[in-house]
Amino acid sequence: MEVEVEGEEITQEELTAERGWHTARSRRRDGRGGKNSSPSASPQTQESCSRTIPKKNVKAQVLKAGRMPPLPKNEIKIILRPKGGLHISKVGSPTVTAAIFHATKMPLEESQEDTICPNVQQNIIVISTPHPHNADRYVRLKSIHVNGTTHEVNAYEAAPDNTTKGVIRGIPLTDTAQEIDANVVNTRNPLALAAKHIGTTTTVVIAFDGPSAPRLVRYGATLIPCSLYRKKIDVCYHCGRLGHRMDVCPFPNNKICRGCGSRNPDQDHQCTPKCTLCDGAHPTADKECAAKYKTPSSPNPSPKEEGPPVRSYRAVTAMENNLHTLFPPSAPAAITMDTTDVARGVPALPPAASSIPHHGPH
Repeated sequence: MEVEVEGEEITQEELTAERGWHTARSRRRDGRGGKNSSPSASPQTQESCSRTIPKKNVKAQVLKAGRMPPLPKNEIKIILRPKGGLHISKVGSPTVTAAIFHATKMPLEESQEDTICPNVQQNIIVISTPHPHNADRYVRLKSIHVNGTTHEVNAYEAAPDNTTKGVIRGIPLTDTAQEIDANVVNTRNPLALAAKHIGTTTTVVIAFDGPSAPRLVRYGATLIPCSLYRKKIDVCYHCGRLGHRMDVCPFPNNKICRGCGSRNPDQDHQCTPKCTLCDGAHPTADKECAAKYKTPSSPNPSPKEEGPPVRSYRAVTAMENNLHTLFPPSAPAAITMDTTDVARGVPALPPAASSIPHHGPH
């Protein structure tokens, strides 16, 4: 559910306008979609990681803390990003769930099949529902009321399971959403489910059906290179911690320096930066940090070239021993037709049958 492009920063807000990937889900439901897939991968429950984690395990622990339990396959996934400093782990997941149901005015009997799974690491809420009308209610949420405080939420539909996002660049800003969709989602791009502009940039993000993105996409009649989204570890540019993003920061008044880890630094604070992820001379998870990425940059890894079979040492030794048995080095001239036949796997003839029978009178 994170979206990063190789060499280009893309914010979540730029991606989540309107209803998210609703069109991708509807097209798959109408028959454009592919195979059943595994549940959406998102995170589990842990406090936001700070720089106290041992350096060599920072990335692994952040990724582990960001995993969620499996959610029902092929259900609609809605993401709620609460603002205003809501700290999900402190408030409690049941309290947040009750606030969501109260805001949607959804009767208990209509929500019994839904699953609400807060992601404490990313400080977001993931909702899984088999019912499109419930999904529409969740997407329309604008705020929730928790413990006497109203928090705005950004709600959107996640891309369907077993989809991959790619990007194409250089698309005119004058092209409307309908024109972009028509130029990409057609029979010439059979795997494309939905496409939309990213904010006010000339980059268009495309949801493809399946585990990979094509290297080339036809935009109308134009053939354009397509790049894979590169997911990266979340970093908050407000509090400086890894694991969540700035728009859902639960620590608005407890900051750390992304360069040196100092707590609540002054505005004129200066330091020699050192990245927590790679030990590079830059702030943690900066643009130049390669360790922040989760996924490879190649959309379609090249298949391994097939070569001759590799034999083990034992197999080679056994073959050599067999050759020495069949062809003793001390008597190379003693090789006869019979030994040659044995070497070829032809059984030797008995002595009586080794000569050609003679027919007719002497």
